[in-house]
Amino acid sequence: MTSAGRLFLLSVLPLAAACGGLFWFFVVRLDLAADEALERRAASNAAAVARGVAASFEYEDAGEVDRHLESLAELPDLHYAAVLTADGRVFGAHRPEHRPEVIARPRDGARLRWAPDVLHVVAPIQTRGGREGTLAMGFSLAELRSERRTTMLVVGAAVGMVLAGGGFVAWLLAHYLGRRRAAEAAQRRSEESFRALIETLPDAILIERDGRVVYANPAAVRHLGVSSPAAIYGRPAAALLRVSAHGGAHDPLVDLHVVGHPVSLPDVQLVRPDGTTLAAEVLALPLVFDAAPAGVLVARDLTERRRIQAQLIHADRMASMGTMAAGVAHEINNPMAYVTTNLSFALDELERRTGGQADDEVRQALHEALEGAERVRHIVQSLKTYSRAEDETIVPVDVERALDAAISMARAEMRTRAELVRTRGGVPLVSGQESRLVQVLVNLLTNAAQAIPAGAPEQNRIEVETAVSTEGMVVVSVTDTGSGIAPEHVARLFDPFFTTKPVGEGTGLGLSICHGIVTGLGGEIRVSSQPGAGSRFEVWLPPRPADVSTTGAVPEPVLQSPIPDAAPRVLVVDDEPRIAASISRLFAREMHVQGEASARRALARLGDDPMFDAVVCDLMMPEMGGIELYEEIRHRWPKLARRVVFLTGGAFTPEAAAFLEAVPNPVLSKPFDPEELRAAIEGVLRRSGDQPAAASRYA
Repeated sequence: MTSAGRLFLLSVLPLAAACGGLFWFFVVRLDLAADEALERRAASNAAAVARGVAASFEYEDAGEVDRHLESLAELPDLHYAAVLTADGRVFGAHRPEHRPEVIARPRDGARLRWAPDVLHVVAPIQTRGGREGTLAMGFSLAELRSERRTTMLVVGAAVGMVLAGGGFVAWLLAHYLGRRRAAEAAQRRSEESFRALIETLPDAILIERDGRVVYANPAAVRHLGVSSPAAIYGRPAAALLRVSAHGGAHDPLVDLHVVGHPVSLPDVQLVRPDGTTLAAEVLALPLVFDAAPAGVLVARDLTERRRIQAQLIHADRMASMGTMAAGVAHEINNPMAYVTTNLSFALDELERRTGGQADDEVRQALHEALEGAERVRHIVQSLKTYSRAEDETIVPVDVERALDAAISMARAEMRTRAELVRTRGGVPLVSGQESRLVQVLVNLLTNAAQAIPAGAPEQNRIEVETAVSTEGMVVVSVTDTGSGIAPEHVARLFDPFFTTKPVGEGTGLGLSICHGIVTGLGGEIRVSSQPGAGSRFEVWLPPRPADVSTTGAVPEPVLQSPIPDAAPRVLVVDDEPRIAASISRLFAREMHVQGEASARRALARLGDDPMFDAVVCDLMMPEMGGIELYEEIRHRWPKLARRVVFLTGGAFTPEAAAFLEAVPNPVLSKPFDPEELRAAIEGVLRRSGDQPAAASRYA
């Protein structure tokens, strides 16, 4: 039952009881009054009639007595009347058939007796002569009862009207009070919910009235660095805000109360009692608080947002650096190509001219220079692999090669901090993208190095190991002897923007991105660490399924034809002239090399003299690239197109990458190994099965 229904019952029940009491009071009281009135009238009438017939009764004039009694018929409620002698004989009567059988003479005064329908009255008759008789009269109660019913109806109607009116009024009152109570309860719940919402919001909320703080939620207490709201109450609200955009002395709350519209303050410093500040944005809104004009200040902490923005800017800068590194690597490839080929030529020429008796110091110097150039080549190749933008195509990846590339890139970071221990486990290929796997490994190696203080590399170790687990998973582990990770931080290592490094030294995105890459390949990263005892990161990857074949074109079957004795003719096309010169110098005793610095000039030379046995062509060149040159050769000299060897310095476009996947020709990356180039040229000559064009000319 609703509160309005309960209130209605509580109001109507007492009213109904009161009306019922009044009804019965009036009915009984009126009934008794009517009975008393009837009794008085009956007794009075009987006494009067007894005196009136006394003279006729004394003279025994029965006819006069009958006439006198007949005259009583005018009484509307007279039921009968009879005069009896002392011995009970009827002396005169009116409707004697209605009288009772036995009528006793009263000794003194009239005597009344109530019957169901008649009121009987007996009065003595006493004459002057001493004769005694009895007057018996009966009065009908029908009229009395009719009046009683009418009275009850009137009183009942009145009471019913009072009850109905009172009930309606009670219903209206109960309905009104019920709705009012419901509205008050709803308002109370709304206020409690609103207060609970305000109390749990992460934004600081202050309410000021007359310029002073009258309310502060827990977030405001926390942001302002006080122990309780009482420490803020009563303080000037303007003293808690330092608004750069408004100047020093201007109070921004004046605008709120004067203009009466919300005021946005995007750059505000919340001033703590100890003088420190907190960057925030504030929205000031006018409102009525405790029936008085006030203002609410909603302040949002900008510290985390600005930190994330700074980290994103840093991450974008790092991405730009990666793109720039790819371009730098491409530019380094061309000079490194002829540096390595010229060094190889110089060593071979020195051996030939001295008959193997070359100066050991000169030979050692050339070997060291060639070794340094080879290291630069590996570093550039690793940089290309790391920065190359790949699509989502899943290809077989050599984990050992990816790890070598990562070590080359992170070697400078590790050299001054720890000794590197590399253990190869002969692991199978995995499915993924090589550049992304290198990115994961570089991050793990860099983190391991940064966990070790610089300056004592002989006292610390970074162990890198590849192995196959008992479940058949490929496991790459990086173990360091650094500072370790606190237990409470281990669970959050892979959360975005979480970092234990000082501000400015880490974005908190590296491990999160690594985790996403590894899990996307169906693997996982495991961490074990002890503070002060180092950390161990393990990358678990599923091996490549046995039924997955290597992507790319399948080379044509090698025709086992003997290598011709005549030196083949090779055309080298590269926008860097020194590359053609170095190749010509390197293979001077094996083949005849001619160079062109542009694809158009090379095409013109082939138009004049197509008798070349192989073409070594750079892929990316100005004006006309290697792809366009290859298409022209394929249309004009289809056999020669099968003997094209491509050189590339990296920074592939999607079109170039798709082209290289479609053609069966060999592709070498700059700077190339001279032996790889020699093997590639010999390979295309063997696969073609053609006699070298210069066989007769250079026999």
